[in-house]
Amino acid sequence: MKNMIKYTIGILITTLLLTGCEKTLTDFEFQKKPLKLVMNSLLNPDSIVKVHLTSSMPIYEKGSQIRAIENAQIQIFENDNYLADALYIGNGYYAAVGIYPKHGHTYRLEAKAEGFPTAWGSTVIPLQPTINEVKVDIQEINIEGFEGYVWTSKIYNYTLNIKVTDAQQDQFHSLALYKHYIRRYTDCTYTFHETTQEWEVDCTDYIDTIPSMSNYINFKSYDRKIKFHYNGYDLRLFNSTDDITSIRAYFSNEKLNIDEIVIPFNLYYIEYDSPFDIHLNTIDLNYYKYQYSLARHNEVDEGFLSQKVSIYSNIENGLGLLGSVTSTVLSINPNESSTDN
Repeated sequence: MKNMIKYTIGILITTLLLTGCEKTLTDFEFQKKPLKLVMNSLLNPDSIVKVHLTSSMPIYEKGSQIRAIENAQIQIFENDNYLADALYIGNGYYAAVGIYPKHGHTYRLEAKAEGFPTAWGSTVIPLQPTINEVKVDIQEINIEGFEGYVWTSKIYNYTLNIKVTDAQQDQFHSLALYKHYIRRYTDCTYTFHETTQEWEVDCTDYIDTIPSMSNYINFKSYDRKIKFHYNGYDLRLFNSTDDITSIRAYFSNEKLNIDEIVIPFNLYYIEYDSPFDIHLNTIDLNYYKYQYSLARHNEVDEGFLSQKVSIYSNIENGLGLLGSVTSTVLSINPNESSTDN
């Protein structure tokens, strides 16, 4: 009998809890916040100013299509002086044709649209990164395969030396490697001989290497200056003890007070020993913080009780990001011992 009473009380408590939850969900009213402009732009001295502008969405409209803002005014300021307006080109994108950001200059973008508060953000275009030297040490290793078969492979141990413009200021970088596309083709000439009434064919085989932004190279590094990286799937926090590869690594001289950033990385067997390009970017603090917040967000478990990580934004009265990046590209021949910039 006592067990029956306990069982009945348990059912009642459970029913009350479920009823309470249902009532709470039914009667709960979302706090409706005013919509904001979402402005995203990554400035680069090699490209004109382009901006993507959309509207924020209420949480209760999750799954709705992103609403592009078509009738906005976007003003561009250079060192606090009005420069130009970015004009609408479709799908929420605005562009200022002929306006190229300059190294070391400060740019502010202001977006105005009916029904929204004015949103704005600013960034300082970083100086172009300088690669002082690239060194490589090539090691041959024997790999044992199926049924005792052994083949020889190579490990390329690179050291990248990057100049620090001002040891008292933080410099933020990203590193990526892209293999040249290998093109093989045959060129033939045909000669007809009247005396023999036969054709003579003379063919030559050619191999060209063409720079490519799609043939990325996975590399390994165990350097603790790397804070996070892109592994081919998403951004993740970097652990120097993990034996994993990177496609893009993010690092800085933050709190180090050094004149040169040295980043070692390893490559395992480059096909045909073909040349590849080192893409070294200097990124502003805003873009670095934004990418870092994405990496931290991806590390957090998506469970109900997990601690959430906010995505960084530097847009006042709005959402999104205004960042900047400058690039240096250096072609490397894997069979050369060193390369000076």
